[in-house]
Amino acid sequence: FETFCKDITEIYNKCKTNTSGSPAGYIPQLARGDPGKWGVSLCTIDGQRFSIGDVEEPFTIQSTSKPFTYALCLDHLGEDTVQEFIGREPSGRGFNDIALDRNGLPHNPMVNSGAIMSAALLLYKVKPEL
Repeated sequence: FETFCKDITEIYNKCKTNTSGSPAGYIPQLARGDPGKWGVSLCTIDGQRFSIGDVEEPFTIQSTSKPFTYALCLDHLGEDTVQEFIGREPSGRGFNDIALDRNGLPHNPMVNSGAIMSAALLLYKVKPEL
């Protein structure tokens, strides 16, 4: 784990020097973010943890939540149930598109329409008491 942490630290330091780009201006929460903040935090499958940088700084995760939400759906409900509501093919559309496929389903859990459906499945089929 020590060697792994050393490698992550080297990658962190190399990436920290990249100051190209700018925060997305069309999403207020992202526009307000400080581009000088940079942190990496990880946990191995056996519970070892490593953090470096601005890891205590709150930040908005936005669309990075989509794979986690979809994974929770698959874990709790199974692939067959989830695929009754969400497709699995790339839509070729932007992340914020609200289009449906010819069956009236979101194409992909990584676009907003699919992510909304993932969240709804978790709420209504996994934790309906909420």
